[in-house]
Amino acid sequence: MSKVNDQWRQTRVRSLSSTKLKQRRSRRAVWEIGLWLENRRVAMGMSQSELAERTGVQQADISRYEHLEMTPSLETLLRLLTGLESEIILKEKGSNKAEVRSAKKLAKSK
Repeated sequence: MSKVNDQWRQTRVRSLSSTKLKQRRSRRAVWEIGLWLENRRVAMGMSQSELAERTGVQQADISRYEHLEMTPSLETLLRLLTGLESEIILKEKGSNKAEVRSAKKLAKSK
């Protein structure tokens, strides 16, 4: 991640950690998804446009997810995960046992 982007992200997180973050604490997981999407895409050396082409999700929407302005639907998240060669791992709270299913399998079971 570039220094400018990293500085912007730190500023954004600081501003969200004020009163707004306290009011929206339940949305923290959603914000973490946006941050994770960007980190994974950059780690793969992929641009937003390339990810959009791979997944059929509009580049502008990918930008909104990464900048925490919009939340992807479950269907869109699964498409993004497939494009990022990733999967969702589900586990019960307090349990070490995790059920691992690929995004493709989750999308097909819909």
